[in-house]
Amino acid sequence: MPAAAALYGLALPLIATIFLRGELTEGDTRMAALSLQAFAVGLPAFVWVKVLAPGYFAQQDTATPFRIASIAVVTNVALNLALFSWWGHVGLAFATSVSGWVNALLLLRGLMRDGRYRPGRAFWLTCARAMVGSAVMLVALLWLMPEPTSWLSVDGWTRALWMAGAVALGASSYGAVAVLLGEKPRSLLHRA
Repeated sequence: MPAAAALYGLALPLIATIFLRGELTEGDTRMAALSLQAFAVGLPAFVWVKVLAPGYFAQQDTATPFRIASIAVVTNVALNLALFSWWGHVGLAFATSVSGWVNALLLLRGLMRDGRYRPGRAFWLTCARAMVGSAVMLVALLWLMPEPTSWLSVDGWTRALWMAGAVALGASSYGAVAVLLGEKPRSLLHRA
């Protein structure tokens, strides 16, 4: 979740820092940043799919993940057709994120329904800590970092320094909130 929040909040600065030079214009940078934000919405779901699918494979069940993935593909295609005319390339990215969530939630529902997975209190506490920490990190980044459009008007070295500051700010704000909410500092380092 923190990676998704950071990618969402720093989409324009990140794209500008890495790619804004030569043939890539400010308009191109803005458009790419919108796509990155739409993909960031689905990042936690894409990770969950990679975590949940082996729960089926361990039981020699390859059919269920295939059926669920097929539903996600149909969802993606339908949303691509529906959203492209309104949102263009951003609609395609958002459709991919939504289909990732469909895939992850259906996999989770199946594992829970079959009794293969029962998330306990520790799981939900960790999720809550991650969500609160990610939200605080995102607010800190948006509040303390230079306005996103100012990233377009400075040179590459300045953008790189600002990005290093953004990474330090994001990591420290997320880590501080996680520790305040009861996460052990050592466990944060082991997850990185």
